[in-house]
Amino acid sequence: MLSLRELKDIIPIKFDNSSGKIGWIDQRKLPQDEVWKLSDSPKEFESAIKTLEIRGAPTIGVYAAYVVASLSFTAPYDNYYNYIIQNAGIIKNARSTAVNLSWAINHMLKILEMYKRNNIESLREVLVLEANKINESEYNAGKSIGINGRDLIKDGDTIFTRCNAGMLACAGSGTSYAIIRQAWQDDKDITVIVPHTAPLYQGARLTMWECEKDGIPAKLIADDMVGYMMLNTTGRKMVLVGADRILSNGDVANKIGTYQDAVLAKYHNIPFHVAAPTSTIDRTASSIPIEMRNPEEVKVILGKLKVTTEKSKAINPAFDITPNSLISSIITEKGIAKPPFTSSLVSQI
Repeated sequence: MLSLRELKDIIPIKFDNSSGKIGWIDQRKLPQDEVWKLSDSPKEFESAIKTLEIRGAPTIGVYAAYVVASLSFTAPYDNYYNYIIQNAGIIKNARSTAVNLSWAINHMLKILEMYKRNNIESLREVLVLEANKINESEYNAGKSIGINGRDLIKDGDTIFTRCNAGMLACAGSGTSYAIIRQAWQDDKDITVIVPHTAPLYQGARLTMWECEKDGIPAKLIADDMVGYMMLNTTGRKMVLVGADRILSNGDVANKIGTYQDAVLAKYHNIPFHVAAPTSTIDRTASSIPIEMRNPEEVKVILGKLKVTTEKSKAINPAFDITPNSLISSIITEKGIAKPPFTSSLVSQI
């Protein structure tokens, strides 16, 4: 039987093949305003990543791929390759934790090196085509993650999330949210619990907005209500989150607050699942750098309401690391890895 729940994708990035300009939805403005940016400026590209206009590991990777393609349109002829390489390097260092950013830049620069003997017009076409492939691959990966994880969710489940791992973060499809979305399309009655996710409230602003767009029942809670809700919610429960980097041993970096969710889930005997494309698996690193953001993001809510005195000290780690011992499964587009995780997570999928 066909589902009556017809859902419309939200595509966060667009590329103009004729001008080389990138269009993107400014995620800082949501949900009050849907503002689109259009640019071919390397400085604006870097700023968009740093200020979280563009965010979410897969979306950042797609954006980075299009950045390299865009640079091929604006690079001066007398310094063509160096201009692309130098500016791509700056973009690569805009944020440190999500591996998709550096992966996409490095991949596109390899393509640049492979085809650098082509004339410039031909090279541009190759880079745009490759960026389009990355975009399509990440979108399809999200759809496959949704299908692979659909049976984890049963009718009547309550699903705890963290931050935003939906269409905005994942090139138009989602990771953990793709599974939630697929379950909803399968006509399962579910409820999603969405923590604010301080300091930038990406759960409140973005995940709730996506749930409302799709008609999925969702309840917003403050970050420090997670334990209370796990204890006092009846019926079958699970935690389902995305990831910004996964080590080959199954350790996961995700938005700050994920680790405490995992600890609480372990205490309450609630399964804790992670969903991410294989592009988020770091096959070489043994540790994960944690991005430390401006403390003012903690002291001033969304840049508007000051909640401390000027003298107050703050700390603002953007991510935390959940050890593999707390993880029930990792769902990718290629399959589901379950503990005990081997020394190479890739070998399980």
